[in-house]
Amino acid sequence: MPDSKSSLKSTSTLDRLREWIALMRLSLADAGNRDFSDLQTSFTQHDQIAQKYLGRPLTSCKVIEIGYGARPNRLIWFFGHGVDITGIDLDQPILRGSASEFFSVFRKNGWERAIKTIARWFLNERNFRRALLAQLSQQPNSPLQLPPQRFAVGNASTDDFWASHRGANYIFSEDVFEHIPSDSLQQILCLMAASMDPMGVVYVKPMIFTGICGGHHLEWYPHTLHQPTKRRTQPWEHLRKNRHPANTYLNKLTLADYRKLFSMHFDILEETCVQPNLGIHFMTPEIRRELSQYPDEELFSNGVIFLLRPRRNLPC
Repeated sequence: MPDSKSSLKSTSTLDRLREWIALMRLSLADAGNRDFSDLQTSFTQHDQIAQKYLGRPLTSCKVIEIGYGARPNRLIWFFGHGVDITGIDLDQPILRGSASEFFSVFRKNGWERAIKTIARWFLNERNFRRALLAQLSQQPNSPLQLPPQRFAVGNASTDDFWASHRGANYIFSEDVFEHIPSDSLQQILCLMAASMDPMGVVYVKPMIFTGICGGHHLEWYPHTLHQPTKRRTQPWEHLRKNRHPANTYLNKLTLADYRKLFSMHFDILEETCVQPNLGIHFMTPEIRRELSQYPDEELFSNGVIFLLRPRRNLPC
């Protein structure tokens, strides 16, 4: 992936402060969570796709996750279930909660990310991780050991990572591609297609920018849409007034853009909208007229799953 663009200068200090407070509230509300059902559901979903398109379980595949994120719990869950998996992300993962890990985050991503990471770790993630490793351990009082080499830190748009991880059968990435500049994304896709098993499968789930959740504003996260929440911003704010842009980089790719980009190097085996018509109850005739340049499938597609297979190897 390209250099981190997790913070944007266009976001005001007040908006950043509001975002921090909202994120801390989410962490505190989730502090006692020891529910791993979402991780198991994800594992089952990917295993079923591997069975369908590769004729083998995920545990017999060479797997790569692009963008394991600040909380690499999905990668940990897959590894703990016997999957030969490696991930790559720009940011230093917090595996042990050591001072050196936090310093690495500060050195690479600055004080804002470091504060968020430290707060999230001590409010929530530390205890959740302990419970997760205990759940995955084969023996009582013997926590699962996480090999650091499984958590590569680097740029997926360069050949360094892919040269040493050739032959992957299954590659997946969730809620990451929308944060990568389109030119870097094109390079990543080319390197993926050139390095993976020609009969392998790629699972990609980006958040489509034109959807109601596409602006990544905390007030319009998918789980909030059916809650009686008082919002400062309007539906599809990021396509309209954009008064309070999210504190994260977004490439603003549409559903049509992703189709075109993926088709350069892959056949699209499946395309599935995760929650069809999400946000439709917020659409008014006035907003629809204002957004008349966008077809309905753009405005009501948010998370979309693409299953891809390499089509041809072109020079990157």
